[in-house]
Amino acid sequence: MIRYCRAYETGRLLASPRFAQAVASAVPPEGAEAYEIVYLWDDHSVTAEPFPGGEPLLADGGEGWHEFCSDVLGFRPAQAGLPEPVTG
Repeated sequence: MIRYCRAYETGRLLASPRFAQAVASAVPPEGAEAYEIVYLWDDHSVTAEPFPGGEPLLADGGEGWHEFCSDVLGFRPAQAGLPEPVTG
């Protein structure tokens, strides 16, 4: 299955208190002081890497998260023009 993600500077997501709390308690990758870029996925989870199946920094943003993603970030994965999965 094809997954969609979009990269964001971490600072853009910090306007969400739930994300700010999640990233504050996460340990950045070795050699980094903080997460500079994060990836917002089509299921609205956030990871530090652009690869599907990674450990999420935020798995569920709670109430208002989907609206924050679409209204504040402009994240609309359904409009990304993804092809339909090939089956059979």
